[in-house]
Amino acid sequence: MIFSSSLNLTIANIGLKLTLESKAASATAAQFEGFIGGTPTYHFQVQCSDQLYRQTNKTPQVNITSKELRISAPMSFEVVLNRRTRNGLIRYSTHRMDTRGTRPPVCLYAALKSLYAVLLCERTGLLLHASAVALDGGAITFIGPSGAGKSTLCKTFTDDNILNDELVAVTLEDGYALVHATPFSYSFDTPRKRRHVPLKTAFILQKSQTAYTFPLSPSEAFPLILQCVPIPQGDPQIEVDAFKTASHLTTMVDCRRLAAAPDSRATIHVLHTILKDM
Repeated sequence: MIFSSSLNLTIANIGLKLTLESKAASATAAQFEGFIGGTPTYHFQVQCSDQLYRQTNKTPQVNITSKELRISAPMSFEVVLNRRTRNGLIRYSTHRMDTRGTRPPVCLYAALKSLYAVLLCERTGLLLHASAVALDGGAITFIGPSGAGKSTLCKTFTDDNILNDELVAVTLEDGYALVHATPFSYSFDTPRKRRHVPLKTAFILQKSQTAYTFPLSPSEAFPLILQCVPIPQGDPQIEVDAFKTASHLTTMVDCRRLAAAPDSRATIHVLHTILKDM
């Protein structure tokens, strides 16, 4: 395989240099447009294998030693990073959806998400199943699994305020929690752009017959946030790191439960009412 193109990708201040074939580079750059640039910390050769993707419903596995970081998802991708040289290899499977020229290869996209999830955990950060909106005085997040209503709530704000509607990064720095935009979303046609905002309030979503909101204590919010952290399994230290960061996060920001009613208009009314009082 001939490596003919390179691009630097920076998310939450973690920079990767990816060297890959020009077609994949062009599609990846189109999706990650607002995140291209920065000084890379790691350099990866990226290869597309002849293996066709097959869904296995298995969570990616991670194994970390002093010499090597390895993340693997059977029939999807494998990431290997030399910890000392900071050089690595990403090998990903072919997917039937890869014919779309404006989206990165599906399995490469999945590999990058898993890689950033691990690297963030090592740096007092988290990748979160959450949407985020930048407002005056700080950002708010809507945390919850797919279908919880994250995108619906985001769409009530102007596009320029939205950091992401699906996955955001959160880092703890100098006593502050910062929420970072990421490119990991298929919902918006407008590319996100690289930026971060102090996190003020985390709304944890729950489906309900009626819409309402109430404050959560750190001990109540902690398990709800932790279950929305998509990290590969298999390495105890990564799990400990995620545990500690999620625990600290709940003491640094205002956490609230937001019950989402079937009628989204009721939920939106409750949300914007509470925001006026905050």
